[in-house]
Amino acid sequence: MMIDVGKYVGIPWVCSSVRPPSFSGADCYGLVRLFYREEFGVDVPDAGAVAGDVGSVHEAYLSVRCRWRLVDKPVPWCAVAMRRNMRVPDLVTHFGIYVPGTIARVLHAPEEVTGSTLVRLSAVQQSVAGFYVWPE
Repeated sequence: MMIDVGKYVGIPWVCSSVRPPSFSGADCYGLVRLFYREEFGVDVPDAGAVAGDVGSVHEAYLSVRCRWRLVDKPVPWCAVAMRRNMRVPDLVTHFGIYVPGTIARVLHAPEEVTGSTLVRLSAVQQSVAGFYVWPE
């Protein structure tokens, strides 16, 4: 499946609890929701988190991870759950999408940049808590 991932790069960071994710703005989990809706026609439910609130994001992750299926290694376009604080390895507070290719990458929406971006998987590998696929 060919996906133009470039159209998801540069989407401004906007808290999805303020407005639904769209090409005009999304937070990290909102970007995952937008991607799955646009590319696969899947309406991934809102996790109800307040982006930027570490406790809220982690609680949302705990509540929605049972809806996703954990896989041992990344598969094309799977969700990537990440930790921001390596001293607390079970605290998942960030999400992205695995982008397959010669160089594996992750599409994500970090707060500290002006928009969503692509990074090499190797750059975030240490923070990866798991790879998840949406059940079909």
